[in-house]
Amino acid sequence: MGDAPPRSQRELELEIQVLRLERRVRDLEEVVKQQSEGLKESTKLLLKCKPISRPPIPHDKKLIQASLQNWRCANPTGDCPQWLLFDGYFNEAGGLFEADHCDRWSTSFRTSGNIWCICSSCHNAKTRRERLIALETQQEAAEAKEE
Repeated sequence: MGDAPPRSQRELELEIQVLRLERRVRDLEEVVKQQSEGLKESTKLLLKCKPISRPPIPHDKKLIQASLQNWRCANPTGDCPQWLLFDGYFNEAGGLFEADHCDRWSTSFRTSGNIWCICSSCHNAKTRRERLIALETQQEAAEAKEE
């Protein structure tokens, strides 16, 4: 048989490194795909309902909350790409964080004790879900009013 000569340790290490990089690329491509789909859906929902204006969250409160979370995404959706790619950390590779109200400001009207720091992907997913619920509630109210 034409057996290939045994590979050197360096060749095996390079092959392992290539496989890891290929997996990393697939993970990154999946995250980009999810974020693109999320942005499209968020845009459609935003056009359907206008968010209620609210007071801005002070920058120092955002930083304090992020530090209390050890500079990691709070991961409210359970499928955070920040956790998949960077162990949840906000860093130069993983991007910035966004301060968000845990409970919707439009229903709780409170900021104190109601803030967490999350990545933009989680923020988009959470906001999308909240807007869908708000639209469904509006539709149900309109249907009940018609009856």
